[in-house]
Amino acid sequence: MNKIKVFKDHLQIETQDSHLQVNAMTPESIFDVFEIQITVTASTTLILHHQCIEDMKVNICFSVLPNVDFHLCEIRENGSLKVKYNYELEENSSTNVLKFYDCDELKELDVICLNGEQATIHHQIKTIAKKNQRLDMVVYHNAMRTNSDIVNQGVTIQDGKLQVQVTSIVYQGIKNCHVNQNNRIIMMNEHKSVIQPILLIEEQEVSANHAAYIGKFKEEQIFYLMSRGIPRNQAIQLLVEGFLLESVTEPDLIQPILEKYWR
Repeated sequence: MNKIKVFKDHLQIETQDSHLQVNAMTPESIFDVFEIQITVTASTTLILHHQCIEDMKVNICFSVLPNVDFHLCEIRENGSLKVKYNYELEENSSTNVLKFYDCDELKELDVICLNGEQATIHHQIKTIAKKNQRLDMVVYHNAMRTNSDIVNQGVTIQDGKLQVQVTSIVYQGIKNCHVNQNNRIIMMNEHKSVIQPILLIEEQEVSANHAAYIGKFKEEQIFYLMSRGIPRNQAIQLLVEGFLLESVTEPDLIQPILEKYWR
């Protein structure tokens, strides 16, 4: 188990095992980007907590070596953040990512390269959008029998707007890949949000799917809970918690954040 806190210009490593190699390049000026390189040499878990008190610009690169099972849980709170991720996944590796965001403005680019056969990624982002947030993701299936499952779930509140674009790419000759995108935004305000799912598939022998939803909770869902004696505000709270905690294996890390808005 590894625990790291990320500040504007430095890291604080709370716990680190021998399966994780971490290198950081400290910015020399306010115009530089904080660079972090993480190499995963054997199966392990990392909890990454961003302390975004000020505006931050960060580039984070993950290299996951062959036959490694890597779990990443990332929490961001407060401030504004521009971040770019690069994931390089080698053969027979499996990477499971859960990110939970409660920051102000956000611009994120994720570039995922599935470089070895049977490399797999399951990547989830859960976000509370209070201002403008934009998520851009590009997934390259560079080897046969690779798998990607991209899930983005957001709730817009206050002045929040969320833009999500996911591009999955499989070139001709890269066979037997599985590609999945599932993007959902629950609007709790009247601001416009956008989802752009893009599948660029040149190969016939590929399974590729996408799903997208933007809207509010259905009145039927709220009415069902109210018919069981639950007040309307509490019913909405339960629906939000169910939506944002869906498939989350570390709810204790996220529940206190939700309670700031819905309690």
